[in-house]
Amino acid sequence: MIKKKHCSLNNNYVEKHFERFFMAVPKRKTTPSRRGMRRSHHALKTANFIECSNCGELKLSHHICKSCGFYNKKEVVSKTEDMDEDDLGSDN
Repeated sequence: MIKKKHCSLNNNYVEKHFERFFMAVPKRKTTPSRRGMRRSHHALKTANFIECSNCGELKLSHHICKSCGFYNKKEVVSKTEDMDEDDLGSDN
């Protein structure tokens, strides 16, 4: 516990604002240039789409194609085109 020195100010005021003296506050205002340099890496990057070698649809590189289920010219996930709503897992 830090001991408070005797102060001529009201003790309630000192207790209320005592923590304010120990907070980390910037010494200088951040300039627009420095603020912009800090934010230069915050921009969103564009996705790198490539054409699927099997079906020709656009897909993310190093990902399975969502339309045909192929990856690296091999079928990884079997896709069926004639799926009904009853086959999707409704157990009613």
